[in-house]
Amino acid sequence: MWSRVEQASGHWVGRLGLTVGMMLVGLGGYLAVNGRVPPRLALFTPLDEAIPFLPWTLLLYHSYYVLPLAIAMRAPPEDYLRMVRAAVPVLVVTFTCFLLLPATFPRPGWEAAGDLWGPAFRWLHQVDGPANTFPSFHVQITVLAWYRSRGWPSRWLWTAWALLVILSTMTTKQHFVADVVAGVVIAWVACRWADRA
Repeated sequence: MWSRVEQASGHWVGRLGLTVGMMLVGLGGYLAVNGRVPPRLALFTPLDEAIPFLPWTLLLYHSYYVLPLAIAMRAPPEDYLRMVRAAVPVLVVTFTCFLLLPATFPRPGWEAAGDLWGPAFRWLHQVDGPANTFPSFHVQITVLAWYRSRGWPSRWLWTAWALLVILSTMTTKQHFVADVVAGVVIAWVACRWADRA
């Protein structure tokens, strides 16, 4: 199995296909466990309440699907393989947390997004129930991708994009601050482990 991954990582087309496949596995797993277990964690804090709801940042939130693809196509094969290796423990830890430490976000109704963004939020809320927020899968995948761009001359661009995606998880009221912090820590540890593996 791993030899096939190594072979595919040698060309950007292979990396693109593998990345789409991994994202589909992650999305499928997320949707499969979302809302299956009653929430047990109450992570909402005054800081979460102070963060404004900015409906237009849904564009940034959804750019999460593009960022890993862009990084994958540009990354050298060896860096890409490290990203794939780091994704494995991230998936395991995330789905374990979703089942054992389920949390839910008291997000505003889609009507609060107004006429322009309301339909997009209505669709999002139908597809993505307000459960399994901890840790943020959005944040973890974003950090996994960003980590591989740290040494690039254009790293400031990738860093800015990653930060905007991470912030958007809170301004779209999809995640708590705790979800974001946990997501960053788990992904960072996974990346460091993958570098040494």
